[in-house]
Amino acid sequence: MVSADESSGRIHGVVVGRVTNTKDPDGLGRVKLMLPWLDPNLETGWARVATPMAGGERGLFLPPEVDDEVLVMFEHGDITAPYVIGSVWNGKAKPPAANDDGKNDLRVLKSRSGHTFTLDDTEGKEKVILSDKTGRNLLLIDSAANSMSLQVEQELKIQARGAISLESQGNMTLKSGGALSVECAHFSLEARQGVALRSNAGEVAVKGARVTVNDGALEVM
Repeated sequence: MVSADESSGRIHGVVVGRVTNTKDPDGLGRVKLMLPWLDPNLETGWARVATPMAGGERGLFLPPEVDDEVLVMFEHGDITAPYVIGSVWNGKAKPPAANDDGKNDLRVLKSRSGHTFTLDDTEGKEKVILSDKTGRNLLLIDSAANSMSLQVEQELKIQARGAISLESQGNMTLKSGGALSVECAHFSLEARQGVALRSNAGEVAVKGARVTVNDGALEVM
């Protein structure tokens, strides 16, 4: 509900606006607005944007885009002191996910280019997905299967200044469609039972300044 005090020029309540400028010269996350119901040719001054959390170099930074439809209020009704209190979808700008069954299973955060963070609460298929705009580079946490997978289209790098530890209580598999190269200062391979080294094609070469085989017989076939 909106009420206007004609004698003071104040407007109380919530009104609709359209974002026209997001380049705040002071870096405060403010925007300028057009208020079509008031004057389609009039642009407001800089409007502060409300967010669930804001503080010194911290908070939730989700600024609206130019042409976004937003809800606006004015400080003490002063039309020269607007605040953006939220954004709304409309017939042209629709939500990034559907809720046709009314179950509210999806929570989605999607950027302008298409980077997406999805929380899926579908019963029996619960999952968390972090995906880039292509949909081909993603992290999937599958709660229903108690599994996690990382998929990349090209190169994957894992770097650490300290140690990297990989541990599995089940089997572990390394598989490459090309060459597999291991380079280090010292290499140690230990198995509690047996070690099998096989080449289906070509030779197996073991080279070193000194090669020692001990603790048992050596059989060459």
